[in-house]
Amino acid sequence: MKLDALNGLKVKHVAIGRCSIHILCDDGQVYGWGANTYGQLFAEDLKLVQRNPVNLTSKIPETVVKIESGAFHTLFLTANNKVFGIGDQSYGQLGTAAKQQFSTLTELKFETPSSEVIRDISCGSLFSCALVGPSDSDF
Repeated sequence: MKLDALNGLKVKHVAIGRCSIHILCDDGQVYGWGANTYGQLFAEDLKLVQRNPVNLTSKIPETVVKIESGAFHTLFLTANNKVFGIGDQSYGQLGTAAKQQFSTLTELKFETPSSEVIRDISCGSLFSCALVGPSDSDF
Protein backbone atom coordinates (compact mmCIF):
# COMPACT_ATOMS: atom_id res chain seq x y z
CA MET A 1 0.00 0.00 0.00
CA LYS A 2 1.46 3.32 -1.05
CA LEU A 3 1.01 6.18 1.41
CA ASP A 4 1.12 9.49 -0.45
CA ALA A 5 1.34 11.38 2.86
CA LEU A 6 4.88 10.01 3.27
CA ASN A 7 6.16 11.04 -0.18
CA GLY A 8 9.50 12.80 0.10
CA LEU A 9 10.09 11.77 3.72
CA LYS A 10 13.11 9.72 4.69
CA VAL A 11 11.93 7.13 7.19
CA LYS A 12 14.48 6.27 9.87
CA HIS A 13 12.48 3.84 12.01
CA VAL A 14 9.12 2.06 11.94
CA ALA A 15 7.31 0.82 15.08
CA ILE A 16 4.34 -1.46 14.52
CA GLY A 17 1.83 -2.23 17.26
CA ARG A 18 -1.15 -4.50 16.99
CA CYS A 19 -3.42 -1.78 15.60
CA SER A 20 -1.24 1.25 14.93
CA ILE A 21 1.97 2.25 13.20
CA HIS A 22 4.38 5.03 14.13
CA ILE A 23 7.33 6.19 12.07
CA LEU A 24 10.30 8.40 12.83
CA CYS A 25 11.78 10.39 9.96
CA ASP A 26 15.41 11.47 9.54
CA ASP A 27 14.42 15.05 10.30
CA GLY A 28 12.85 14.05 13.65
CA GLN A 29 9.22 14.17 12.58
CA VAL A 30 6.90 11.53 14.01
CA TYR A 31 3.85 10.20 12.15
CA GLY A 32 1.20 7.73 13.22
CA TRP A 33 -1.87 5.99 11.87
CA GLY A 34 -4.17 3.05 12.51
CA ALA A 35 -6.64 2.43 15.35
CA ASN A 36 -6.58 4.70 18.38
CA THR A 37 -8.13 1.97 20.56
CA TYR A 38 -5.98 2.83 23.59
CA GLY A 39 -5.06 6.41 22.72
CA GLN A 40 -1.88 5.51 20.80
CA LEU A 41 -2.54 8.30 18.28
CA PHE A 42 -2.95 11.03 20.93
CA ALA A 43 -6.70 11.35 20.24
CA GLU A 44 -9.43 11.38 22.89
CA ASP A 45 -11.77 9.42 20.60
CA LEU A 46 -10.84 5.78 21.27
CA LYS A 47 -12.96 4.66 18.30
CA LEU A 48 -10.93 6.74 15.86
CA VAL A 49 -9.33 4.87 12.96
CA GLN A 50 -6.80 7.08 11.22
CA ARG A 51 -6.34 5.68 7.71
CA ASN A 52 -3.62 8.10 6.64
CA PRO A 53 -0.47 9.13 8.51
CA VAL A 54 -0.81 12.23 10.67
CA ASN A 55 2.08 14.30 11.96
CA LEU A 56 2.34 13.83 15.74
CA THR A 57 5.61 15.73 16.22
CA SER A 58 4.03 18.73 17.99
CA LYS A 59 2.47 16.45 20.61
CA ILE A 60 5.88 15.28 21.86
CA PRO A 61 7.78 17.91 23.89
CA GLU A 62 11.30 16.88 22.84
CA THR A 63 13.11 15.61 19.75
CA VAL A 64 12.48 11.88 19.30
CA VAL A 65 15.40 9.60 18.39
CA LYS A 66 13.63 6.21 18.62
CA ILE A 67 10.12 4.79 18.71
CA GLU A 68 9.02 1.35 19.90
CA SER A 69 5.54 -0.17 20.04
CA GLY A 70 3.96 -2.93 22.06
CA ALA A 71 0.54 -4.34 21.30
CA PHE A 72 -1.36 -1.21 22.34
CA HIS A 73 1.26 1.22 23.66
CA THR A 74 4.11 3.21 22.16
CA LEU A 75 7.33 4.59 23.66
CA PHE A 76 9.36 7.55 22.44
CA LEU A 77 13.04 7.96 23.41
CA THR A 78 14.20 11.57 23.15
CA ALA A 79 17.56 13.18 22.43
CA ASN A 80 17.64 14.17 26.12
CA ASN A 81 17.44 10.48 27.13
CA LYS A 82 13.87 10.76 28.39
CA VAL A 83 11.18 8.21 27.65
CA PHE A 84 7.57 9.16 26.97
CA GLY A 85 4.73 6.71 26.45
CA ILE A 86 1.15 6.66 25.29
CA GLY A 87 -1.57 4.02 25.03
CA ASP A 88 -2.51 1.00 27.12
CA GLN A 89 -1.40 0.87 30.74
CA SER A 90 -3.38 -2.22 31.83
CA TYR A 91 -0.22 -4.12 32.82
CA GLY A 92 1.99 -1.19 33.85
CA GLN A 93 3.49 -0.69 30.38
CA LEU A 94 3.78 3.08 30.97
CA GLY A 95 5.20 2.77 34.46
CA THR A 96 2.32 4.19 36.46
CA ALA A 97 0.02 2.60 39.02
CA ALA A 98 -3.11 3.60 37.08
CA LYS A 99 -4.68 0.79 35.07
CA GLN A 100 -6.08 2.78 32.16
CA GLN A 101 -5.46 4.11 28.69
CA PHE A 102 -3.50 7.28 28.17
CA SER A 103 -4.29 9.45 25.14
CA THR A 104 -1.96 12.09 26.55
CA LEU A 105 1.76 11.60 26.69
CA THR A 106 3.22 10.31 29.97
CA GLU A 107 6.88 10.58 30.91
CA LEU A 108 8.18 7.26 32.21
CA LYS A 109 10.40 7.65 35.26
CA PHE A 110 13.38 5.38 35.75
CA GLU A 111 15.70 5.25 38.73
CA THR A 112 19.20 5.46 37.30
CA PRO A 113 22.56 6.35 38.83
CA SER A 114 23.47 10.00 38.22
CA SER A 115 26.26 8.99 35.82
CA GLU A 116 23.93 6.91 33.63
CA VAL A 117 21.15 7.68 31.17
CA ILE A 118 18.58 5.76 29.18
CA ARG A 119 20.33 4.65 26.00
CA ASP A 120 17.71 2.46 24.33
CA ILE A 121 14.10 1.29 24.64
CA SER A 122 12.13 -1.76 23.60
CA CYS A 123 8.58 -3.03 23.94
CA GLY A 124 7.03 -6.43 24.17
CA SER A 125 3.36 -7.00 23.63
CA LEU A 126 2.42 -6.02 27.20
CA PHE A 127 5.64 -4.61 28.68
CA SER A 128 8.32 -1.97 28.19
CA CYS A 129 12.01 -1.88 29.03
CA ALA A 130 14.92 0.53 28.88
CA LEU A 131 18.65 0.00 28.56
CA VAL A 132 20.72 2.20 30.86
CA GLY A 133 24.37 3.08 30.34
CA PRO A 134 27.05 5.67 30.92
CA SER A 135 26.12 9.18 29.82
CA ASP A 136 29.59 10.00 28.54
CA SER A 137 30.14 7.19 26.04
CA ASP A 138 28.89 5.89 22.73
CA PHE A 139 27.00 2.74 23.48
